[in-house]
Amino acid sequence: MEKPQSPDIQAQLNQARENLQRLGNSVSELVNLSPDVFNDEAIKTRLQEFQQAYEEATQRLANPTFRIATIGTTSSGKSTIVNALMGRRIAPMETERK
Repeated sequence: MEKPQSPDIQAQLNQARENLQRLGNSVSELVNLSPDVFNDEAIKTRLQEFQQAYEEATQRLANPTFRIATIGTTSSGKSTIVNALMGRRIAPMETERK
């Protein structure tokens, strides 16, 4: 049950994807223009670390998720706050006692 994203959130995600793509393209271009600079082992290591972080960020932006964790005693409002944050009832709530 995925909730559709608001236009603002979707626009921000799209902007982040575009910026990340530009960054990846710029790094690739830099490596292609100056391959001799990237023969240094320390720079190669940093470039590999960047590539791994870049791929992870690309994956996270392709499939964004949102997680909420709560902790509290029984009937302290955990489900109520989660449901309020999500704008719909996704967390089960115990029926009110009379």
